Amino acid sequence: MAKTVTTSRALIRNTFFNLLMLMSNAVVYFLLIRFFLGCFGVERNGVWALIGSVFRYRIVLGLGLNSAINRRIPMYLARDDEQGIRKVVSTALFFFSLMAAVMVLLTIVLAVKIGDWFAIAPELVREASLLTLVVGLSFAASMPLQLTTAVLSGLQRYDMVSITTVVVLTLRTILTVILLLRGYGLVTLGLIYGISEIVARGVQHILARRLLPAGYISWQHVDRALLREMLFYGMNTFLYAVGALIIYRASETIVGIYLGTAEVSQLQAAAAGLLLLSEFVQAFTAAIKPAVSDLDTRDDQVRVRQIAFLTQKYTLLILIPAAAFLIVMGREFLTIWVADRFNDPAAIQSMATVLAILTAGYCLLLSQHSNYLVLSGRGEHRVFGI
Repeated sequence: MAKTVTTSRALIRNTFFNLLMLMSNAVVYFLLIRFFLGCFGVERNGVWALIGSVFRYRIVLGLGLNSAINRRIPMYLARDDEQGIRKVVSTALFFFSLMAAVMVLLTIVLAVKIGDWFAIAPELVREASLLTLVVGLSFAASMPLQLTTAVLSGLQRYDMVSITTVVVLTLRTILTVILLLRGYGLVTLGLIYGISEIVARGVQHILARRLLPAGYISWQHVDRALLREMLFYGMNTFLYAVGALIIYRASETIVGIYLGTAEVSQLQAAAAGLLLLSEFVQAFTAAIKPAVSDLDTRDDQVRVRQIAFLTQKYTLLILIPAAAFLIVMGREFLTIWVADRFNDPAAIQSMATVLAILTAGYCLLLSQHSNYLVLSGRGEHRVFGI
C-alpha cells in the first residue's frame, strides 16, 4: 500500500474536504429545523430532537477507540508496518461488533421506558418508542463499520469520507423533504436517517478496502494487548469527548426529562446557529491530528509547531467575531429565522438569552480545540481528558 506523507498541499486538501463535509451537514441541519417545525409542530419536533440528543451518547460506547485508530494508522504508515495496520483494523472491528450488541440491548430498554423517563405527551409516547427502536437498531447495524471513518482519516483520505457523506446527505435530504411533504411522520424520518447511516458506512468500507493491506480483517490479527493500549490512549480522548458532549447536548436531555418536548424544540432552535460555528471550527482543524501524528513520528517538530500556531491563530480569528454577533444580535437573528414557528415573543427572548449564555461557554471550549488536536496527535492530551 502507498505511504501517506504529510505536505502543505495535503493538509489544505484535507481541510477543504472536512469543511465541505461537516459544513454541509451543519447547514442542512440548520435549514431543516424550520422545515421540521412546520411539518411536525413544536411538540413532535421536540420528540425528534430529544431522541437525537439521547443517541448522540452512543459515542460513549466507543471509549475513544476511533481516536486511537486515527493516530495509530498514520504512525504505522510512517513506519511502513502493514502488519500493525492489520492488527489495528481487526481489533477495532472486534471491539465495535461487541459494542453493537450492547447498543441493541440499550435501545430496547430505552424504547420500553422512554415514556417513563422523559416528559413526552401521552399521545406521542408510542410514536417515540417506535422511533427509538428504528434509530437505535440502525445505529447498532452500522456500528461495526464506524471504524472506517477513522481508518480513512488516518490514511488522510478525507476526500473519500467527505464525498461519500455529502452524496448520501444530499439524497437523504431530498427523500426527507419529498416524503414529509406527502404526510409521512417521525418513524419514516427515522428509517431514512438510519438507512442512510448504514449506506454511508458501507460505501466508506468499500473505499477503505482499496487502500488497506491484503488480509486486513482476520480473527488472527485481533490483539487483546493492542486493544488495551488503544483504549488506554483513547480514554483521555473519551473523557474529553464526553465532557464536550455534556456541554453541547446534555441540556436537551435534561430539558426533555424535566420540562417537555416543546422546550426541547426551543433549545434546539436557539443553539442551531452556534452549532454552525462549532462545526466550522471543528471542520477547519480536524485534519491536523493525523498530520501531527505523521510529522511527530518522523520527528519533524518544526512543522508541528507551525501547524499548532497557525491553526490556533485562525481559530481565534473565526471565533471572536462570530461569537460577538451571536451574543449581541442573537434576538434579531432568531426573530428573522424562527419567530413565525413559535408565535411567542417571550419564547424568542428566552431563546436569545440561552443563545448568549451557550455562546460564551462553547467558544471558550472551541478556542482550545486545535491545541487539543495537536496534543492528541502527539499522544500528550491527558490534560484535556482530565
